[in-house]
Amino acid sequence: MGFLRKMVEKKWNEELKEWIIRRLNCQELIRGARVKIRMDSEYAGQNKGSGTMKDDFSKDLGEYVGVTFDDGYSNSYRRRDLELANPIPESELRARKLDKGEIISASRILGVSEENVWNYIGGKVQEVESIPKELRAIMYTATGIRALKPKFELPDFNGNELEINGKEYKAGFLSGPFGREVFNEFRDIASIKYIKNKSLAHAHFDEGLVKALGIFEVVLINSIIRPAGYRTATPADLERILEQKTLDLSDCSVDTGLVLRSQCENNTVLAQDLAKQIKKRDGKFEYPVMIPLVGLDLDNQPSDVSRKSGYGLAFKLREDARVIYAPQLIDESRRKTFNRGDENGLPILGEGDRLLVTGKFGLVNMTLDLPYYHTHNNLLDNNLKKSKIVVVGPGGNNK
Repeated sequence: MGFLRKMVEKKWNEELKEWIIRRLNCQELIRGARVKIRMDSEYAGQNKGSGTMKDDFSKDLGEYVGVTFDDGYSNSYRRRDLELANPIPESELRARKLDKGEIISASRILGVSEENVWNYIGGKVQEVESIPKELRAIMYTATGIRALKPKFELPDFNGNELEINGKEYKAGFLSGPFGREVFNEFRDIASIKYIKNKSLAHAHFDEGLVKALGIFEVVLINSIIRPAGYRTATPADLERILEQKTLDLSDCSVDTGLVLRSQCENNTVLAQDLAKQIKKRDGKFEYPVMIPLVGLDLDNQPSDVSRKSGYGLAFKLREDARVIYAPQLIDESRRKTFNRGDENGLPILGEGDRLLVTGKFGLVNMTLDLPYYHTHNNLLDNNLKKSKIVVVGPGGNNK
């Protein structure tokens, strides 16, 4: 174990040296960096040239940072809207040396002594465990070096009381300190394990809330909060929340389930793969079925399915997943009214002021957007401005 720890610590020394060089050469999205708008940004048409960042991204300044372009145009952009205009090859960066002035600058950035910076970049092993947790958190935030990251711990969850089948739970939006910690962990996993997959690039922490676009991000968030006994709300949870008025869901859009109606037309590759997994686990089944998102994981490794899916990702059916027959979610039920859901959260069709909007083919997501229940063909289709993630966890005598 001692040898492995020293290997990890030496690795983070090497990464720290590279980070210092990148930072001092403006090869990060920081004040003074030369940037351009990404082609996949919604603001791509505003300017095709290069510009200079006016500030660093920070929680104090908000999500947007100003950029002044060479032609005089100025505007503000999010981190996900920008990329470096003239990136220096990694091999060239690694070959660069640091002079005394750069060491002084690095010590100020990191908040450590110049001597310590010299030790870090000189290949001397700094024992990570000997660094105070608070300082490790600061250095991890500054550098992104994963070996520095303190152990992931969830703060207390502040939710409202919810009763489900006679047991006490708490329900609330993914927000506050709890939401921030989950989002930070989500961002790390998406960046490292899934190599900045674009289908996981939309979630952000804004005005104290975690917002996500599409079910892949919700599925990954489930994997983060599940070990502590939490889950994102299932359709059944949402119906109980509405009945008990636990939360106000009137102005939000909540992704909650996946609907498999057939193996053709919409998301064919993922539909065929998921149907295969269901048959392997449960045997023969009848379409359509609904699977709450808590019953899914993302594939650990790139596969033929993920490469052909159109999203760069694929689903893995969990052993504890509920595959629920949902005859309401067929084409004949398109734009039918209802007033409440059954024990599984599925609409009980009839008179009412709520509206089910569904279709006939393929694999689609299930989204609550009052008064509607939508099934979207695009698995990334959600209203990002209204997007909220509802979390359910243990409470009272159910802890």
